[in-house]
Amino acid sequence: MSRCHARPVVLPAAVLLALLSALGLPAQTPPDGSWEANAILEKPLSLTVEGLGAMQGVSFRDGKVYLYGDVWDANPRVGIIREYTTDYKPTGRVVWLRQADKPLLCHPTGLTWHSRWGTFLDDTVSRKAVIYRLDWKKAWEDGNLDRAVLDWGHPGQTHGDDQ
Repeated sequence: MSRCHARPVVLPAAVLLALLSALGLPAQTPPDGSWEANAILEKPLSLTVEGLGAMQGVSFRDGKVYLYGDVWDANPRVGIIREYTTDYKPTGRVVWLRQADKPLLCHPTGLTWHSRWGTFLDDTVSRKAVIYRLDWKKAWEDGNLDRAVLDWGHPGQTHGDDQ
């Protein structure tokens, strides 16, 4: 199975972020049987949401909910991010995870933000992960990733790798 893209990969920022995060965290002992959660899930909710295909995740940012998924029945298959209010009403805003009208991310996972490094989104296809660093504002302005991809690479890749 081919990936949604075929460019060489370089993402020094993600590697640097991973290294900085690892170096900045104190050593933690593994959890044991006495560990207790410090969060409570109240009023679990099950929803059916149209237009996401195989939904992969949810993220919260700036008072909005972002659901993202793998629109596997689209031709061609492509990923999508849709914006909702906190009570899961669609705002109508959508980012198709394609570039130049071709799918770039097919199976989006792990949408997250960092105050210094920006927005990150992972794509996992054929057991290979690619992490993208995105310009969040441009993605929403364009409704796609034509101008929004800043960097990308495979986890564990070092600068200079060309796979």
